[in-house]
Amino acid sequence: MSLNRGPHSRPSGSTADRWAVKLKGGMNISNPHSFDFDKLVEKAIIYLVQSFVGTGRNPKPVILHSIRMGLYLYKNNYHQNIVVAAILHDLLEDTDIKAEEIEKEFGEEVVSLVSANSFDKSIINEYERDLEMLKRCKNAGKWSLLIKAIDILDNSDYFILSKEEELSHRLLRKMKLFLKLSTGELGKEPVWKLLWDRYEELRITSGINP
Repeated sequence: MSLNRGPHSRPSGSTADRWAVKLKGGMNISNPHSFDFDKLVEKAIIYLVQSFVGTGRNPKPVILHSIRMGLYLYKNNYHQNIVVAAILHDLLEDTDIKAEEIEKEFGEEVVSLVSANSFDKSIINEYERDLEMLKRCKNAGKWSLLIKAIDILDNSDYFILSKEEELSHRLLRKMKLFLKLSTGELGKEPVWKLLWDRYEELRITSGINP
């Protein structure tokens, strides 16, 4: 299965740095769901669907994938900005939506999280591109890493690994690297343990030791 993604628009330079800094203060777990919270989540889902219907490029079922991510966070009472950012996390990579458009609709914290979870299309080497994005997630803070953990975990259901294929080795290297980078921030989060168990399952069943 191909996990290649199309070009995207990502903020660069001082703008990206400004957004990343906003996340370092952290966000608290949300209060129980409210009418306004639910309307915001619904707005994000509609925005996601319209964006992919209009200019989506990824052949995977990205809409369902993104909604699953958001609902996991929603059901576990995370802050509304984290939920919304998870729903929108693939827009910069896989549609023509610009970061500024997301900021206008959903605010600076949301676009900070989405930006941190979007790879830099100017980096050609896939390993270097993965590494740069994961380090950027770590620099942005716990909630950016949380979204990436759920992203990797949910995508792993689509992995068909073969010891003979370089892509399979790359996918497991990425999982291993992420787990190492995020253990300090996410080690006590249930999703981190789920991702670790999934990594071990894939490593053992495929015979790959990245």
